[in-house]
Amino acid sequence: MEAVLLADFGSTYTKLTAFDLDNEEVLVVSRAPTTVNTDIVEGYNRALDSLEKKLRGIPHCFVEKLACSSAAGGLKIVAVGVERHAGAIEVHFTPTGTLYVQTGKDLRCIKTIIGTGGIIVNGDNPRKILSAALCEEKNSNLLKPVDAELFIDKAYIIPAMGLLAEKYPEKALRILKQNLKKV
Repeated sequence: MEAVLLADFGSTYTKLTAFDLDNEEVLVVSRAPTTVNTDIVEGYNRALDSLEKKLRGIPHCFVEKLACSSAAGGLKIVAVGVERHAGAIEVHFTPTGTLYVQTGKDLRCIKTIIGTGGIIVNGDNPRKILSAALCEEKNSNLLKPVDAELFIDKAYIIPAMGLLAEKYPEKALRILKQNLKKV
């Protein structure tokens, strides 16, 4: 069996995912505390030891090892991130009348918002956090998403699938869709 090892170095945990390329499925997932204060490899090695124990008896050969970092999270990150990228309608009063000017990107047509990360996936109220990305009446001049559906990455797999998509985009998309949960 050909497998890929996907590593996500988060701010709290280092997560490893062993992915079977032949059957397009996650074999096992492991995690260990991220060790940023000493050597990040220590946390990786602990997660790898755990992963290898879970894989005992499953023949595998990692044809690739890919890594990324998903460190960050929380309500403020969602709100600030969307506001940073969303455009706005500015009102200018001129001698010939009122002029409305769009600055930035119009995100009102976004139909899907997917949240990932420990604070969202493991939190008590992921809907509240993700709702910070939606347009509010009091800031209606911001061009934030209006009627978007909110999902969470229930298996915390987006970083791993992002890595997988670099070489296997169709497989990554299928697996990702299987791991989304509407909130």
